[in-house]
Amino acid sequence: NFTIPEIKRCRLENVILQLKALGINDIINFPFIDKPSTESLIKGLELLYVLDALDDEGNLTGIGKQMAELPLEPLFAKTLLCAKELNCVDYIISIISMLSVESLFVTPQQKREEAQEARKQFESQNGDHFTLLNVFNGFLAAQKSRPWCHENFLSWRAFSKVLEIRQQLIDYCIQLELPVSKIIKPVNEFPVDEIKKAFISGFFTQVATLQPDGSFITQSSIPKVVYIHPTSCLFNKRPKCVIFNELVQTTKLYMREVVEINSFWLNEYASKYFNQISITNSIVPTVNI
Repeated sequence: NFTIPEIKRCRLENVILQLKALGINDIINFPFIDKPSTESLIKGLELLYVLDALDDEGNLTGIGKQMAELPLEPLFAKTLLCAKELNCVDYIISIISMLSVESLFVTPQQKREEAQEARKQFESQNGDHFTLLNVFNGFLAAQKSRPWCHENFLSWRAFSKVLEIRQQLIDYCIQLELPVSKIIKPVNEFPVDEIKKAFISGFFTQVATLQPDGSFITQSSIPKVVYIHPTSCLFNKRPKCVIFNELVQTTKLYMREVVEINSFWLNEYASKYFNQISITNSIVPTVNI
């Protein structure tokens, strides 16, 4: 059986970013061993442009050079860099670290209801990223206890990986002179708006708005009908506007890891992108975009 090469299946933004960082500017004519489609390469270049990683001539910007130094997908890299101005780097690296591992939540078949009840204590009305922060806060408050993880149906092994990834990101942040704390400790509250704005700066291409029937429409050049995944803390909550981490196709096209946002912030953090598409839902303001 013929297997499609990975470079033809994966997103290409990071590949393009690394090639640009190496001084290779003619991406379309680059001699890839398994050449992706021209359309895919153009889409990757366009995304890097609206992320401010490339200038009008297609050269790396200062932000683009910093993004290329981070071991992250470009959307996460831009989010982390923007967190500097919003003074929330510590929280962003914690969220990114948790999104980089398999689920922290454990749901044994025989104790499904107990596990779901345990999860509810961490849920946030702001969305799944903040649920993860609540979980991480509890983990730190319990002094990274394995028994605490077991009692709350959380994976201690996954948390160990989170801490490893988080330390790696701290090291990169120090190299890039991003303000970050070397010592992590539980906090009483999070800078909610700042964290949301940081993620909007990186994930504005993954915005969806609520429709009257409870579905959502992605705000992209080719809109898609999507739904909040049943495992999300925002499932059945009907937030008007959200960003999401990824789409998964099962019985429907579902958004995973969803956060409610104020649609007016899209003007401030994504005007370049929304100048290129028509907003498909009146819930999103059309002023200046």
